[in-house]
Amino acid sequence: MTTQSLAVTVNANAALAKRERANALRDNFLRLTSLVIVLAVWEIYGRSVNRLLFAPFSAVAQAAVEIIGSGELWKYLSLSLVVFAQGLGLAILIGIPLGVLMARVRVVDTILEMYISALYAMPLIAVVPLLVLWFGFDTFAKTI
Repeated sequence: MTTQSLAVTVNANAALAKRERANALRDNFLRLTSLVIVLAVWEIYGRSVNRLLFAPFSAVAQAAVEIIGSGELWKYLSLSLVVFAQGLGLAILIGIPLGVLMARVRVVDTILEMYISALYAMPLIAVVPLLVLWFGFDTFAKTI
């Protein structure tokens, strides 16, 4: 490689890096500007309608600070994470072995495929009332 071609390559790389920095700066500016606009529209609209139907951003931010500061958020977040962990555990313990079994044993696949397809086809919102009737409102029902 000659000195002249090396200089051209270095200049091209420098120009590319400069252009990438400018693009990144522009992208960040656009993201921040769009966020400010969305929050401003949220605030303006929230102040113009009934607060029970649509709270302004400032009220939501204030409530968030209060719930985080009081420790109430962490209490309810921990309960939600317990339900999530239980559901994930059940999925791992039941779903993966069942899927592997269906993939390896044709008879099991033939038996279960119809039921799994029916569950996929049914909207979750239609299943929720049945789950409530069968399991109630406790943590186990939320896990399912």
